[in-house]
Amino acid sequence: MIPPVRSSAFLLPILCLAFFGMPVDTHAQQISSDGSTAPVRTATYSGDAERPTDTSPTLVERYQRARLQMLAERMQRETQGRVAIAGPERFRVPSDSLRPGASGGEKASSPAPSFPVSRVRAVRKLERGWYRDRFSETRWSFLGAGRHFTPIDTTLTRRLRAQLQAHYGDPTQVLADFNLRKPRDEYVQFEYWLVVNDSIPVKISDANGARDRGLIVATSAKYRDDLFALRQAVLEPALRARPAPYVDYYFESETRRWYRTGYDGSTYFLDPISRYRTTPGQRPRLDARRSAPADPGASSASTR
Repeated sequence: MIPPVRSSAFLLPILCLAFFGMPVDTHAQQISSDGSTAPVRTATYSGDAERPTDTSPTLVERYQRARLQMLAERMQRETQGRVAIAGPERFRVPSDSLRPGASGGEKASSPAPSFPVSRVRAVRKLERGWYRDRFSETRWSFLGAGRHFTPIDTTLTRRLRAQLQAHYGDPTQVLADFNLRKPRDEYVQFEYWLVVNDSIPVKISDANGARDRGLIVATSAKYRDDLFALRQAVLEPALRARPAPYVDYYFESETRRWYRTGYDGSTYFLDPISRYRTTPGQRPRLDARRSAPADPGASSASTR
């Protein structure tokens, strides 16, 4: 007679094999039918070996690494470790507006004011009182230099002054019109006062002396929205003019030095002088044969 087999002792090894997989270690623990065990090392199951861990690469990552390695080896064979120099690639920058035809080969047109500019009249030195009385209650809006990338903003002030001299004549007011032997709150090198369409006041002045670039333009606050277009309208004709000779006094606040600055027809100069060489209320005159500057480093022949 065959003795009965305990069901629990018989099914336990089968369930372990089904759940954990076939043991791959020959010294793994074996469980006998009678429940006895022998001391063996811990078993490693095939099911555990196939389970990916969190740090192991996936199949896609392995493929990407293999492809990258293959491409690197191919490039190394083809180029022998050398890479050909590529040509420069030009990117658009804000200063492209300075070049005619920067956008599609067409010259960019300046914006026009909301009203036509039919007449621009420069105010002379002796008309300053009339101008002040006429526009005494004007609230001014200003447009400084450096906010845009146009020739008006990037050209040296000394050259713009020479072009204004050619187009509008002598400035309405310059630093020499005041007593320069007394300290002042501000030292504006020159100012042009204009009247547009017989009713709109406009003022043009240097931004920060002869060493700077651009101009400051002001008009009535009610024309604030048209200020940029109005500036272009009154200054663009001057930019087309050939620079004319002139001479001004200029005070450099940083160094507390005085200069005679101007254009003699061929050279833009900046000659240091003593403040006591100025005559109160008298504008300087351009010498026919200008003497060499006392400080050679202060003279400049730049035209832009």
